[in-house]
Amino acid sequence: MRIATTIFDNFEKKTVPATLIIGIDVGIIQEVGNQWKRERMLKVLQGIKCEHFHWDWGRKASFVNDLLAYEFFAVECQGIIEGLMLTESVSHRAELPPDEGKPLVYVEFVETAPSSTTFLCDAPHYRDIGSRLIEGAINYSIGQGFEGRVGLLALPQAERFYLKMGFEKVRIVAEAGLFYYEWAAKAFQNTLDIRKQ
Repeated sequence: MRIATTIFDNFEKKTVPATLIIGIDVGIIQEVGNQWKRERMLKVLQGIKCEHFHWDWGRKASFVNDLLAYEFFAVECQGIIEGLMLTESVSHRAELPPDEGKPLVYVEFVETAPSSTTFLCDAPHYRDIGSRLIEGAINYSIGQGFEGRVGLLALPQAERFYLKMGFEKVRIVAEAGLFYYEWAAKAFQNTLDIRKQ
């Protein structure tokens, strides 16, 4: 599925057309993931902190390919993939009241292209890519009948972004050393302009 959206081009200083893709070919994910992995490693070698430098999108795609619980999302602009996200919608349950125990869409991984990641480059090309992906997860949750509930573990470098998006910090997950965040549409319906799909 392809859905028209927009992101902001920092070079052109204007909003530009983009596409949110739900369900993306594994070969494309592997190609993009390998390119991003090389770019991240170069940044690490330059002394730039990158908490997800080891991520391997190709391996993730191969592992969950054809499993119905998982869905890949991408943001594409001018024919280039600028963001990727992997969600799972079966095994996780909400923790925020009053929805404890209800199903949600769990964001396993989400990443903006290194060329548009603020802590990896001095002049990011685009912004709003992560927002469009998270909006996609929220709308996907609504489509699944989960009322917009979304959960995820946040890397420290991304926590501020999730709080800005209206997520609530729920608890520390000791085994991961990361905080679990949750977005509940009933609690935060005024904090995010969810684009109708």
